[in-house]
Amino acid sequence: MATNRARGGYSSGPERVVSLPKVPSGPPGGGSPRKPMSIVLAADQGSYRELLVALRSRIAKAVQDDDTPAREVAALTLRLLDIVKEIAELDAAEGTDDVGAAAGTPDEEWASS
Repeated sequence: MATNRARGGYSSGPERVVSLPKVPSGPPGGGSPRKPMSIVLAADQGSYRELLVALRSRIAKAVQDDDTPAREVAALTLRLLDIVKEIAELDAAEGTDDVGAAAGTPDEEWASS
């Protein structure tokens, strides 16, 4: 039976939990993670990646906030997933993630028999 949720309208089943891939928030290539820059500071002084990390953090907080209207959560979640993917693509292109590092490793000669 459908129930009326406080701010999210009607639901016919249990809530789903979305798991996002873990993307390091620290500098590319490792190092100790640091607190993301503010969005304004990242826009003014940071790199494109730092701006994405700041946006990711802000949007994630809004998605998790119970006061965020349900109609906004869907759009914010899609944008959050886009940002996470874009950060991962930047890291891969720079070779700062495991896949990028492996892709940058030259192949060995194969001895045919």
